[in-house]
Amino acid sequence: MKRYLFLLMIAIILLSVFGCSSNAPTDEEIAVLVEERVKASQELNEIYFGDGLPVDILRASVGHYQYVSKKSPYQSIDQIKKATQEVFSSEYSNLLFSNAFSGTNEQGVGIVYARYTEKDNELMMYSQFEAILTGTRTYHFDTIKVLKKNGKRIIVEVDTEDDSGTELVVRLKLVNENGKWLLDTPTY
Repeated sequence: MKRYLFLLMIAIILLSVFGCSSNAPTDEEIAVLVEERVKASQELNEIYFGDGLPVDILRASVGHYQYVSKKSPYQSIDQIKKATQEVFSSEYSNLLFSNAFSGTNEQGVGIVYARYTEKDNELMMYSQFEAILTGTRTYHFDTIKVLKKNGKRIIVEVDTEDDSGTELVVRLKLVNENGKWLLDTPTY
């Protein structure tokens, strides 16, 4: 009898640890989630890697920085960070933040200006930044293929193409942070 109780307890523990993926969304929910996050990431990719935010060309520059236009939807670093954290994981967000707001680089060699800074509570953008993104990537969301999923992470593949028509299958990872699924990979 003790042996059966022991085996039953082991089975319950194993099922609770490995057997339940009920926290993972369905494939249909994942497709919607991926499309929402990727579309939201496109504006952020432009902010971090593309032409950036619109600047006020009528105001004088301060060193290598120009004031961001009052028409921009983002008027502070905190607003950019908040929008980023709605789309990307904390780990990936922190990588974006260190490169965009502190001017550090991965190698730690040389001087790298922060892409954005604030002066007198006004957002400014580094004017000498050379855009890394020069085109767009089109995602074909009807081709999403779920490779792995559980309650903590999801991995999918999606067919894409760039402006030149070059096709590429992109693998995306999403992680569950406090009940919210966030991208943990770049989408550019």
